[in-house]
Amino acid sequence: MHVEVPCPLCGSERRRSVYRATRPQRDLTPDELGCATSPMATSDAVVRCVECGLYYTSPRPDDAGIREAYAQLADREFLDERRARELTYGRQLEALDRVAGRVGAPGAPRGRLLDAGCAMGFFMEEARAWGWSVEGYDPSRWAVQHASGEYDLKVTVGTTDSVTLEPAAYDVITAWDVVEHLLKPVEDFKKLAGALKPGGVLAISTHSLHSFAARILRSKYPFLMPMHTMHFTPQTTALLFEKAGLKQVKVQPHHRYIRVGYGLSKLSQRLPRTGAVCRGIARLLHIEDWHVFVTGLGIFDAFAVKG
Repeated sequence: MHVEVPCPLCGSERRRSVYRATRPQRDLTPDELGCATSPMATSDAVVRCVECGLYYTSPRPDDAGIREAYAQLADREFLDERRARELTYGRQLEALDRVAGRVGAPGAPRGRLLDAGCAMGFFMEEARAWGWSVEGYDPSRWAVQHASGEYDLKVTVGTTDSVTLEPAAYDVITAWDVVEHLLKPVEDFKKLAGALKPGGVLAISTHSLHSFAARILRSKYPFLMPMHTMHFTPQTTALLFEKAGLKQVKVQPHHRYIRVGYGLSKLSQRLPRTGAVCRGIARLLHIEDWHVFVTGLGIFDAFAVKG
């Protein structure tokens, strides 16, 4: 069941249409929530809040249906992308060091870090090797089981509104590729801010509909996906942080590595014939497992500090 929702950032009912829906009005399936399986450039209707400028989907599936789909999510195909994410996280960890004042040799003790929406634990494992004492949670029961069983990580099944967070406990909280999935971002970020120590850092990554790629591709922008309930810009992330009592202090372009085979599988979703030809060439050249650096997709990292 789809429902109209007010702006998740400021609560305003005033909005204007931006993009029409490109998927049927039906409940989300777990496959539509997986990084590897969710169709790109396919979304519920996107509107823009007249008051604060946030882009969000409305009408959208009801909250209960979304939460249940996440609980059932098992993104097994994305396990092959672990190495690509490890390469990606190095730049984010370096930025965290600078913003949090923890610059030192990799592996030196840095403090306590919570990964909100930790998925299969790829970032937690990398952060632990970097020197952080790590904890995390995720709504997917399968992902939490993988993170715990494969990497022996301290992880919990849940969402920000359901887990218990110790007040003023963490030096850093990360939420990579998470904010665009949230249902109540202001409430969630207030709770996360409460779990930060004074001077602690909340770091996120997300995509911007004000980016060059999004403006050129418009409704074909790949991050218009069924699982994304809202779409931020550096201006609206700053407002979200402010509402949570935090101050955005750094924004940087997000640099990402992807496996060639993964990138071509996503291409095949939009252009099946072209994708099939490219995948055949990649197999012939034995480059499916190569990792390539990509940028210009409109993704950015934002860092905020608790006063």
